[in-house]
Amino acid sequence: MPIATKEVVALACYFFFKRHPLAHECFTFVFIQNIITMKQVKIIGTGQLNGPISVNKTILLDDSIANRLQGNDEAKLALLAVHFPGVKFNPRRVSFSVSQYREPKLKTTKPKQKVKTEKKPLSLGRIISFILLLPFKLVWWVLKFLWNSK
Repeated sequence: MPIATKEVVALACYFFFKRHPLAHECFTFVFIQNIITMKQVKIIGTGQLNGPISVNKTILLDDSIANRLQGNDEAKLALLAVHFPGVKFNPRRVSFSVSQYREPKLKTTKPKQKVKTEKKPLSLGRIISFILLLPFKLVWWVLKFLWNSK
């Protein structure tokens, strides 16, 4: 579907948004289609305006406009004049890297839930180990109490 047709459909859906129940879905579909065809253009280079100006900027462009930037110096200069008014550029000193736009994923955080630990069943080995280690635990508690009281 050509871009002009998408824009006409989106505009028509926008005007009839409250009148037709399918207008919202139509507008959403056209909007999503436009996002899919977007390109991310990274501009890196230098220009001249009362001294050197370094350029490092990322913008989103329609795929047809982004494709025109490849090898077309006039299109590059026009785009740079819009984003950097008054700066003089040599199109050979500015690089345009075009890549497919990927929407950033939203991080969803879930509230931390306390994990309930299951109580282990009482066994003969656990009873014996408790009886054998009880004197050492008592001595540790006494030493700890005496050390903290000082």
